[in-house]
Amino acid sequence: MTFLPQTLIDAMASRVEGHIGAYYNEIREELERYRDFSGEFPDFHKGPRQVTAILGFDGMVVAHRFANADSFAFTTEDRPSADIMERVSGMAVRGNGPITGLTWYCDEHRSHIALVSAGERDDLAIAEWSSDLSLPRWSQEAGRQTAKHEIFSRVTAKLLGLRTSEPRSVQDALEERINAFRALLDTDPGEEDVQVFLGKNPVLLHPTAVKITPKIRLGTEYVTDFVIELIEEEYILVEIEAPHHKLFNQKGDQTAVVTHAYGQVTDWKHWVITNGDYARKIPELSKVEDPDGLVVIGRRPDSDRDRKRLRQSNRQHPTVTIQTYDDLLRQAERYLQNLRTYLAQ
Repeated sequence: MTFLPQTLIDAMASRVEGHIGAYYNEIREELERYRDFSGEFPDFHKGPRQVTAILGFDGMVVAHRFANADSFAFTTEDRPSADIMERVSGMAVRGNGPITGLTWYCDEHRSHIALVSAGERDDLAIAEWSSDLSLPRWSQEAGRQTAKHEIFSRVTAKLLGLRTSEPRSVQDALEERINAFRALLDTDPGEEDVQVFLGKNPVLLHPTAVKITPKIRLGTEYVTDFVIELIEEEYILVEIEAPHHKLFNQKGDQTAVVTHAYGQVTDWKHWVITNGDYARKIPELSKVEDPDGLVVIGRRPDSDRDRKRLRQSNRQHPTVTIQTYDDLLRQAERYLQNLRTYLAQ
C-alpha cells in the first residue's frame, strides 16, 4: 500500500493484535470468575476466535469469527474501507462464515460503525477513528477495560431485570433506580419499606454481584436480610436497618442499634463457619467458607468526628462493614459514572 509506510503498517498490526488479544484474555478471565453465571452470556463471548483486520486506504475493518484456535491476521487492500465493510458484512448477512463481531473504523468520515453481533443488534453506534497509533483506543489496557465493561454490563443488566445489556439501556435503567432510591430515602422510610425496595432493586446493594437473594434461613436460628454472592466464591451476609437510625450518640459512642446489628451479623458469620457443611447445602451458600458481613443503617454522619469514627471502625473490623444508605447511593453513582465514561469513549 502506498498511503502508509510498511513500518507504520507493521506497528499498527502489532498494536491492534495486542489490543484484541488483551480483550479476549480479559473476557475469558471474567467469564471464569462468573462461571456460574456463564449461561447469561451469549456465544459470541465464548470460545476461540479468528480475528482479521483489513486496512483500506481510508480506514480499517475488523472481523471476528468463531474458530478452533485463536489467530490474528492483518491485511491491506488498496480500496476504500466502505467497500471492504460492504463485502465483509455481506458475508455476515448471507451466513458465509460465522461472524461474531464486525467493526469499521473509517478515517474519512470520522466514524466508527459497529455491528456488535450478527442478529443481536441492528443499530449502528457512532464514534471516532484515527490512525494515530498513540491513541489509548488501541492499547492493551483499553482492550481489557472494554472487556470488563461488556461483562459487567451483562451482570448489571441481570440485576436490573433487563432483557438487553446494551450499555446505554443499562446506564439509563441504573440512573432511574438510583433516583428512585434517593427519593424513597428522602421520605424517611421504615426498615420494611427499604427492604422491599432493595429486594426489587438488588443492584443497589452491589452492581456486579453474581446473585443477591433476600431472606436466607440459617438453620432454625437466623434469617439474613440478604445474601450477596460475588465472584470467586465470596459471600456477604447483609443486615438492613432503618435509615433514620443514628450511628453514634452525642458522646461519640456507637449506638445500641448499631451494636446490635453488628452482633447479629457476627452471629450469622459464626454460624456459617461452625456449620460449614450444613450451610453449603443451602443453594445460595453452596460454596461458602468464611463470609463477610455488611450492616446498612442510617444516613451519612453530620460531623467529621463521626465520619472518622465510622472509617476507623470499618478499618478495625474489615470483615463486617457498616455502610450508610448514602454510601450505597455513592457506590451506585460511581459505578454509573464508570458506565458513562465507557460509553462516552
